[in-house]
Amino acid sequence: MHKFVPDIGIAAYLMMNGYRVLGRRGKNIYFAAEDDAAQKEFDRLHIEYLSSPYHQFDHYLMALKKLPDNYLSDSQVVSKCVPDIGIGAYEMMHGFKVLGRKGRNVYFAVEDEAGGREFDRMHNEFLSSPYHQFDHFIMALKKLGDYMPDNFA
Repeated sequence: MHKFVPDIGIAAYLMMNGYRVLGRRGKNIYFAAEDDAAQKEFDRLHIEYLSSPYHQFDHYLMALKKLPDNYLSDSQVVSKCVPDIGIGAYEMMHGFKVLGRKGRNVYFAVEDEAGGREFDRMHNEFLSSPYHQFDHFIMALKKLGDYMPDNFA
């Protein structure tokens, strides 16, 4: 049996919860759901994702992608930058304000030295967090071309 979702964020969340990707057709990503219990859990997780912090993280990822390139606020606040929107989204989840983007770098407002230390801590914490794995799954799913197994019913 199989189920599908039309959203990469939901698909990444399902992968984090142990569902195996079968393939992709267009925007739909198909998963194995072997029995009625697995199908019910699939549906529950699909809905749960919408209220989860992973949905917020995905929202921040999309927002950072839409920032105008080579724009940086005139703010006089000390800034820190990250070279990756995944780390940037994680920093946003922890309350840091975006100042702008130049190339791949995303700049944030950091109010003081203590805030700078917290920013650096969050940057490093991201690498060991489940949000890094979620971000990895999103990136992998984006690279997944249309493919369905020959025995797919």
